[in-house]
Amino acid sequence: MAKQKNPFYQPQQVPTDEAVRSGFHSLIANLITLPQQDDQGNEIIPEFWDRSIEMKHIPVEKFPWDMDFEAKVMALIYQHSVNDIPPTVPNLKSGLHVQYNMPVEEIEHKLTPIIEQRTVFPDVTGLSYWLYQSIMASNFDVALDEARGILRNPYGTIQERQNQAFQHITEAVEFEDDLSEMEYAEALEDLISGRMVKTYETVRAGGWAGPSLKFRGFTDILAHDGTIISRGAVPFLRWGNTSLVTAKTGRGKTLFGGYWAEYNAWVGGYDVLYLHTETPTHQIMQRSVARHLLYPKDLLESGQIDPRDPDNPHAKKLRKFIGWSKSKKKKLEGKEYDGGELLYKHIAGWNVFRIANFIATFARRAAARGTKGVLVIVDYYNNIPAHSQGNTADQLGQIALTLRNAIMRENAKVMRATDGAGGVHAIVFAQEATQGDTPYGSTQILQYSQLHISIEREEATLDLPVTGNGAKQENDAIGQPRFFHQTGDYSGRTKLRILKANEDKRRTIEVMVENAMSRIYDVDRNGNPLIDAMF
Repeated sequence: MAKQKNPFYQPQQVPTDEAVRSGFHSLIANLITLPQQDDQGNEIIPEFWDRSIEMKHIPVEKFPWDMDFEAKVMALIYQHSVNDIPPTVPNLKSGLHVQYNMPVEEIEHKLTPIIEQRTVFPDVTGLSYWLYQSIMASNFDVALDEARGILRNPYGTIQERQNQAFQHITEAVEFEDDLSEMEYAEALEDLISGRMVKTYETVRAGGWAGPSLKFRGFTDILAHDGTIISRGAVPFLRWGNTSLVTAKTGRGKTLFGGYWAEYNAWVGGYDVLYLHTETPTHQIMQRSVARHLLYPKDLLESGQIDPRDPDNPHAKKLRKFIGWSKSKKKKLEGKEYDGGELLYKHIAGWNVFRIANFIATFARRAAARGTKGVLVIVDYYNNIPAHSQGNTADQLGQIALTLRNAIMRENAKVMRATDGAGGVHAIVFAQEATQGDTPYGSTQILQYSQLHISIEREEATLDLPVTGNGAKQENDAIGQPRFFHQTGDYSGRTKLRILKANEDKRRTIEVMVENAMSRIYDVDRNGNPLIDAMF
């Protein structure tokens, strides 16, 4: 009996340019909705639209054909969907005119033939996914031809050419050089009249100049009117840069990564992508629940609570936390914030090219939604498989270089999309050597980072309880006493040593970690933890 072929590996013909163009016109026509109103007369997005669209499958830019107008319409539809604006013909015409400065007559001439392709019962999600795959297939076809040329050229070793060709294929959706090209006067005007103005407006509106490391000593101390009283060591993380955070085993790389991810997404309003190579997502979530609800992590995984039990107060609290997590507005410690997206992705076994491609996709979607900026956290370098020959130092150096270049490219795109208001920054963790504070396996990693912070913690010799007002020991959610650390743990007293700071200051910042609850606190001048506020 002949072996049956797996249907997922059947050869597929790449659609023609005209077929894809027609498909896009049909997709756009069916995404444009007729004006509808609720009972109060407010314009709404119809139920069909909400139920049927998975925007993550809809490409919004970089079509490989001459479809600039279609790309602009798709980007507007995407923006409207995120901001709950119905994508009606009047709204789209207004957006095209205002955002892209297009004449009304040109909009009418180009949009009308597209609208006429509307069908009655479209499978919009299926069509959008097919178009996405078609564009990818076409781009890969072009990239393969170019990769053959790379492999056949006489320059470099065969290994170097293989690496270059592989990277070219994995970045097949990128067809242009997105890094800036400006004459001096133009670049100066872009800085002063563009980016400085945008940053000034953002800060005056209560926003941040860039992602934050949060703790006292890092950040500026401000007066009530916003003027700076005392300059912090790293007031904000700069767009386009890569920060390296190192620690020895068990000192808290993932703890700090999770904390900075939540703080920048929920308080700062940035879109945050947390890529973790080692810790499974459910364990990161256990730490987050412990951090915010004060439930011991072992309780959450030991089967002692049935989250479905309507009479269990702990179950009610956990279910309420799910609802809180889904809200865009986050209330934290009595204050309400407009949060950004926070996406966790477990990437065990991914090479750096696949990582870079995923970062590009996340940044592109964030830019289409109207992001304040993107923070990427990678946990951590030493678990990313090598893609080049040579010793460990050279391999890790190549990984760091490739990732840094990817961040710089995506930063340029997001900067352009936000008109200079926001970009992309990466915090990458790495294991420290057994002795000293250099990255394990390769000091080359340091060359491709603008900031290097080492997490330093010693072993605790005495229990240190968490105490509140009146020096009374605090309890967790189930009534058990809380400790910053206990004998044999790593001490809660933690030093964040800034060892490299190209644009900032070298300094040591002290914080206090509550080990069991994955919480991190500022300390006062005497080193006493300030437990009243974590965020």
